[in-house]
Amino acid sequence: MKHTFLFAFALVISSFQLFGQKEFVRYSEFGGKAGWSPINNVSFVGLKKPLVFNNSVIGVRFLHAEEKYAGLIAEVNYNKSMTTYEGVFYSYDFIQTPLIAHFFIPVKKSAIGINVGSYLQFITDQNSQNILLERNLLFGLVGGLSFTVPVNNISLTLESRINYNLFSNSKKDYTKLGNWFEFSVAACYRKWWKH
Repeated sequence: MKHTFLFAFALVISSFQLFGQKEFVRYSEFGGKAGWSPINNVSFVGLKKPLVFNNSVIGVRFLHAEEKYAGLIAEVNYNKSMTTYEGVFYSYDFIQTPLIAHFFIPVKKSAIGINVGSYLQFITDQNSQNILLERNLLFGLVGGLSFTVPVNNISLTLESRINYNLFSNSKKDYTKLGNWFEFSVAACYRKWWKH
């Protein structure tokens, strides 16, 4: 797996050189995001079937574009998940830290983005009477599409993502995985780094 990550990292770096253009002025963005996950499937120890949660997310976002068609996104997101199943209330909270390679196609002043990366998921709170998460730290992959519209120095982004945990919630049963779709809106201030 180590070689796979090294290959992916080398591919991202080489793409910066491949797509870069001299007239491009690099920039960074910093701001906030808010979103919702209508489909959040999670398997838990002690339950035979996955539960479908409603998940809300709020976070901070940093993007840096070193080349015209590629950049990196780093986020810190707080997620709260809740559901009711057979009259029993289930809930858990977690912090997610995605690191994403961002490839984008300019459409006039707007841009369509393709996002691929990974994340760490830190479980911060759970309804321990009804939910058993044996791991407090999980790792997963994330991918999705985005559409960005600039308004002066503010970038407004609509994004859809799918998140998929690669490690089980259980230390013994490796089928207790989680995955969720996320729809979000981000507003970021853009700073140009002129030479």
